Amino acid sequence: EFSKRHYNFSHILEVDYVSGACLIMRQDLIDKIGLMDEGYFVYNEDDDLCLRVKQNNYHIYYVPEAGVIHYGQKGGGQIHPYRMIIEIHKGIFRLYRKFYHKRNKITDCILLLVISFRAFILITLKLIKRFLQSFKPRK
Repeated sequence: EFSKRHYNFSHILEVDYVSGACLIMRQDLIDKIGLMDEGYFVYNEDDDLCLRVKQNNYHIYYVPEAGVIHYGQKGGGQIHPYRMIIEIHKGIFRLYRKFYHKRNKITDCILLLVISFRAFILITLKLIKRFLQSFKPRK
């Protein structure tokens, strides 16, 4: 919602990030910065790639004429939902360590606690929702 209110997506726009699901790059840029980092389990590899693009003083553009059809829930749907939450949060911490880490153990510990707590809350909410749904009458 934020982006829809603050940007006009009817024309080419420089952005900080695009989804790896619909991404086109020049070969010379790939040769310089490399491909997606396979150290991420899921979802953070495009963040990593976009950060490397920016670090190398290249630009990222949203092009409204380009399009992709995304059939939702077809990719990660086979992965256990609780594992998915854990892996996404591990990826967030990996991204931080790779790009923003300042060798401060206190900050690392605090951030790791916050990320872990967020993952715990999301898993707990998912379990509660699943538990409550078990009381709904089936049709």
